[in-house]
Amino acid sequence: MSHRPTRPPAGTTTPASTSRESTPRTRPGVPEIVAGLLVWTIAVFVLTPQLRRLDLEPSVHGLILTSLSGVIGLLGFAAAAGLGRRPVETFGLRPVTRRWLLAAAGLGLATLIVKSLASGVWILLSGDDSNRRASTPRVRAAGSFLSCWPRCSSGS
Repeated sequence: MSHRPTRPPAGTTTPASTSRESTPRTRPGVPEIVAGLLVWTIAVFVLTPQLRRLDLEPSVHGLILTSLSGVIGLLGFAAAAGLGRRPVETFGLRPVTRRWLLAAAGLGLATLIVKSLASGVWILLSGDDSNRRASTPRVRAAGSFLSCWPRCSSGS
C-alpha cells in the first residue's frame, strides 16, 4: 500500500497557499546582498593589489591569489550571515552530524592515500619519476600552441 498525500478539503488554507505577507522571508534579502558585495569589493580592490607591495616570487604570488579567490568569497558570505537578521538556514546551511563530518574527513584522507599509492605504482611500473611541471618553461620556450593560448584568446 503506497502512501499518497491527501488533498485538503476545498476552501481550507495550507501553509503553501497563505499570503506572502504572513510568512517570514526565507531568502537572503537586500541587506545581506549589499553586505556581502561590499566586503567582497573591498577585499578584491583594496587587499589584493596590496600583495604587490610584498615583493613575492611570481609562483608564491599566484598561489596566494588562488587561495584568496576562495577566502574572499567566504569573507563575503560571513559578512552577509553575520548581520544576524536571518538564521543561517536561510542561506542553505544545515547542521551536520559528527558521523558525516568523520565520513568526509575519512574519505578525504583515503583519497590522499590512494593518490599517493597510485603515484608510487606508476613510478615503479614506468620508472618515470620526473617532474612534469619542471618542463613547462621549456614547452613555452619551444612555442607550443597551448603556451600562447591565453594571449591568442585575449587578442593581445
